[in-house]
Amino acid sequence: MVLIAGGDSFGRRLASSELYNPATGTFTSTGSMNTARYSHTATLLNNGLVLLAGGVGPKFRERPLACDSSGIGFQCAPPPGQRRADQARTFG
Repeated sequence: MVLIAGGDSFGRRLASSELYNPATGTFTSTGSMNTARYSHTATLLNNGLVLLAGGVGPKFRERPLACDSSGIGFQCAPPPGQRRADQARTFG
C-alpha cells in the first residue's frame, strides 16, 4: 500500500489522503489531515506510523503529523523547533 497525502491541485492545497494498492491498481479514500499542505515529506517509521513533516499550508509552514500506516487517523506530532517546507530527510 502507498499513502498519498495532501498536495496541490491547480493552486488549491489538499488535505485529503488516499491509499494506492499496486496489486489491484485501486485507490481508496482515507481520512484527511487537519490542514491542507504540499511540499511536505512522508517517512514510514519503525512503529508503522507515517510522519508527515513540514510543508506549505494555510499557516505557510505546517506542524508535523503522524498517521497509522493505513492512512486513517491523523494526529499532530509534537511541534518542531521551527516550521519548515522543502526540508530534506536523512536515514542513517
